Amino acid sequence: MGKNRKQIKLLRWENGRFILYTVRLYGYKRFNPQYNHEEGSYYLEWEQFIKIID
Repeated sequence: MGKNRKQIKLLRWENGRFILYTVRLYGYKRFNPQYNHEEGSYYLEWEQFIKIID
C-alpha cells in the first residue's frame, strides 16, 4: 500500500503459484485495510479487493 493509500500491491497464492497485483486508485476510491501488528502487514479480504477495483 502506498503512503497516500492510492496504490495497492497484493500478493496472492493461487493454483500453486504466486500472483502479484498492482492497482492504482483514482478519484474517490480509497480504502482502510486492517493492520496486523503481529505480522507487520495489512490484511485485505479478496472480496474487498474485488470491490475496490470494480
